[in-house]
Amino acid sequence: MVNMLYLYGIRRRLNFVTQPWQRGLDVELPLLPPRSGQNYNFQIAHATFKPGRQHELLPKSRTFYTTIIRSPIKRFVSAFAYYGIDRQNNKAEDGQVLTLEETITKWFDQNNTVFAPTNTTCSLGPVVNGLSKDLGFQQYLDRPGTLQSKIDSFIEDLAQEFDFVLLTDFFDESLVLLKEQMGWEYQDIFFMKRFYTVDRSRKDSPLSHKTIELIYKFNIVDVQLYNFFYQTFKIKMKAYGVELLKDKTAEFRRKRIEFENSCFNKPEEDGKAETFNRDWTLTDFGGEEKSCTLLHMRDILLDFLISELQVTKDFTAPDSEEMMQKWSGKHSPMSPEDKELVTSIQKAYDDHGVKMNIP
Repeated sequence: MVNMLYLYGIRRRLNFVTQPWQRGLDVELPLLPPRSGQNYNFQIAHATFKPGRQHELLPKSRTFYTTIIRSPIKRFVSAFAYYGIDRQNNKAEDGQVLTLEETITKWFDQNNTVFAPTNTTCSLGPVVNGLSKDLGFQQYLDRPGTLQSKIDSFIEDLAQEFDFVLLTDFFDESLVLLKEQMGWEYQDIFFMKRFYTVDRSRKDSPLSHKTIELIYKFNIVDVQLYNFFYQTFKIKMKAYGVELLKDKTAEFRRKRIEFENSCFNKPEEDGKAETFNRDWTLTDFGGEEKSCTLLHMRDILLDFLISELQVTKDFTAPDSEEMMQKWSGKHSPMSPEDKELVTSIQKAYDDHGVKMNIP
């Protein structure tokens, strides 16, 4: 999805809130400037939500605020693996490998006093209540009152901040609803899944009701947050029309896969547990349609590209060289091939918008 939004911004020469020289984004720290004489238009980097500062950068009156959230169980299991907790705890005393469920239970048993919520507080970190941490719950934890009152205030405020909250569990449907609200074309929401897990047998292993309730207990803020926005998502689905959304989503999926298959020759899956589709090769159409390449690039490289576009005002600013010297060491300059890529994408958009002659 990040590449999709980068492509949208590059085509239209928009300005991103970004710090390409560091991992992640902290809006309280110095930021890459927008194009000279312009304002910021977009923020898509992963960052802790800080409404006060966000409104300074992207005023609420002219900004459509959106984010995407994941179901608490799937988010927890994913973070449990990503941060190495599963790998560090999946052995029994006799050396036997524990199931995912056994590992989760063991970890919570060992850390019950650390992670168990109380009447006034709860754990907040990358694994437990990680979604709420990213959306700024820490400032609510620091307030007086019961934990439940803090959660209620947190969700109430977020409901006012965000115009639309996408759900990963309904990813395609979310994109279609976003497209409809923004007045976009299907081509604006085309994406490619660059990295995917082939063997999901452990991540997708079934969890008992007891273990699910355990995860819910410790992730009390994430659970309530997700449940609220899940209900608001259902309301939006109903308002749009459930059957109409179903038809539009099916149409989008068909068009997106048709586009992806026109862009790339895809080898057979090799059976590895995790695969990056670096072995995809461009078709003749993909070589001509530069958005294929951009949607397939690593997002960190795109961060560098949009940064240079901003500081040089798309290579047109008279002080481009001076600006690049100021930011030297912050990122590597574009190669001639990269410049040709972005200028071709911008020219194509100038000439005919997002229309493509997909074979």
